[in-house]
Amino acid sequence: MVKITIFILIFVIILILGVVGYLYLRPTDIQLKCPEDYATEDEAMAELEIVLRKETDNNPSLTAEEMYGKRYDFLVAHHCEKTLQNLKDHLPPESTGTKEEIIQSEMRIYNEGDSASTTTE
Repeated sequence: MVKITIFILIFVIILILGVVGYLYLRPTDIQLKCPEDYATEDEAMAELEIVLRKETDNNPSLTAEEMYGKRYDFLVAHHCEKTLQNLKDHLPPESTGTKEEIIQSEMRIYNEGDSASTTTE
């Protein structure tokens, strides 16, 4: 009887640890892709909005420039060449294409309501 009680106790502990581990270590519900990898621009924008909301909830003091910097870093890290090229194509002619220029341009584009930061021309 004692062996069965110990076995059940160990089983319950392992089960609880497994459930807690799964809940803690499970992948996030959002797996961002390059903008050009989404089926539609609406799909890309919807997922981006979710990520931006989570990011600002986690870091309320994040500035718009810092957020665009994170987005630029993501685009570079994930080799989002079409989107990066499209962003560069919308820079003023005198620009050299630096990270700072692209961030400022993207902020301007967003504030003007243009969709130049996507891959469609």
